[in-house]
Amino acid sequence: MQQKMIKAKPCVTQETDLDEDFIKQAIKKRTKESKLPKILTSKLYLLFRFPYKFSSMSQLEKIKLDFADFGNVPKKVAIGLANGIRNLHRLKNLKITGLECSRLNDCLLLLLTEGIGKLQSLEKLHVDLKNLDHIGSTGFEGILLMLAKLQKLRKLHLDISGLTFKSELIAKLGLFIARLKKLESVHLSLPGCRSIDDDIILQIMNSLVKAKELKELCLDFLKRNRTTVASSSHIIQKISSFSKLCKLNISFSNHFSQKELFELCNEISKMSQLSTIKLDLSGCRTIEGSELSYLQKGLVALKDIKKLKINLFWGNNTILLHLSNMLMKMNRLTKLELIFQSSGQINDNGLACLNKAIYKLPELKYLGIYLNGCDQITDSGLGQLSVVISKLNQLKYLNIGLSWSHCISELGLKQLSIAISRLPSLSKMSLNLKGSRNLANEGLAKLSKSLTKMKALRYLDLNFSWCQLLTMEATEKFKNEIMKLKLDDPKVDFACI
Repeated sequence: MQQKMIKAKPCVTQETDLDEDFIKQAIKKRTKESKLPKILTSKLYLLFRFPYKFSSMSQLEKIKLDFADFGNVPKKVAIGLANGIRNLHRLKNLKITGLECSRLNDCLLLLLTEGIGKLQSLEKLHVDLKNLDHIGSTGFEGILLMLAKLQKLRKLHLDISGLTFKSELIAKLGLFIARLKKLESVHLSLPGCRSIDDDIILQIMNSLVKAKELKELCLDFLKRNRTTVASSSHIIQKISSFSKLCKLNISFSNHFSQKELFELCNEISKMSQLSTIKLDLSGCRTIEGSELSYLQKGLVALKDIKKLKINLFWGNNTILLHLSNMLMKMNRLTKLELIFQSSGQINDNGLACLNKAIYKLPELKYLGIYLNGCDQITDSGLGQLSVVISKLNQLKYLNIGLSWSHCISELGLKQLSIAISRLPSLSKMSLNLKGSRNLANEGLAKLSKSLTKMKALRYLDLNFSWCQLLTMEATEKFKNEIMKLKLDDPKVDFACI
């Protein structure tokens, strides 16, 4: 039976809250049903103080420990976790995040990594150590030693952004990863590591290409460090060497220019096995128009691509025209995300080009369009987009971001509301109209009516903050209507109204 993941959010409680009988009974009952024990947050937190209690949880296969919402986690709790986690012998999936809020130091990190290294059944590991600036080279050595022991690992997500270690240690990271013979997925996030330079990037890439079974690669380490354009070239030259790679997720810095984009697209065109591409060029402010024609030539050559995400800093009509020409030749896409950090130069004409392309993608199940600061898009443009969206019968996830769209009123929201009510499979929707100062109450009323008709909808995230024409009475009524729907934790933001 499929295991469920625990998401444990420790909170500070009194030790008297520890009901040992309750814990034992919960574990005994749940493990008999082949499910994970659902222990109260405070109970799981207190287990960290008593490492021997971990032995009674030895049936766990998945666990997530998230400390992000807390202040300083007591040192003895971290020690308990480090010492106790080694007893979870059946653990296959471990995720630890939010440790920047803890008192983790080199000594405790060594204890933790030593414990994780004992988990011989571990297949998936996600460790988030970002911004732990009190972690030094000793702690990082513990990470390397841990990786050397996890020979069954298939998926690794390691975030050490903002940390500073000896250059030679970071260079070894790729070498230790390459020794994991069963590894299929790697996510490395190292932005802000001041020890990283062009030579380190080259050494890491030379090591990673030796991971012969790698099918998914995510690289994010070209931001806020000492790299130059040479680092982008090192990565680009090695990309096509990953012969089994199906999923590529890569970010580039402001050193990335027209020349590098041409070279990247040329290499990508050789990777016929790629099915998913996520390309983050939001730090490349020199990419602002005609250069996107290179992207078209590179991606159109990939016949099996199903999922595409492109993140750009600038958004204008020229860029949308090139992207649209490309998308019209990629009619097998099931997932599309387009993100523009600055969309002030996009108007209805540019959006019309994109609409034509989306209309040619009948198999889309996920559509995300994020146009931040799009103050030239009007009700007419949103209306045309809405008509196209209503034709996507297979759509399950819809994310629309039109923040600070001063020309959009309740008329545009009404048209979008009608469109989504015609999508029988839509289960998740996110809509951001933050700062739409011409949006009035009638639009909310129409949206509310449409949402009640959407039987498949389970997740909803709406942002109408700073929409100054909305009244308190209308927003309260809307919230009450939303609460009547059978949704999983709906989010509605009406801040500053």
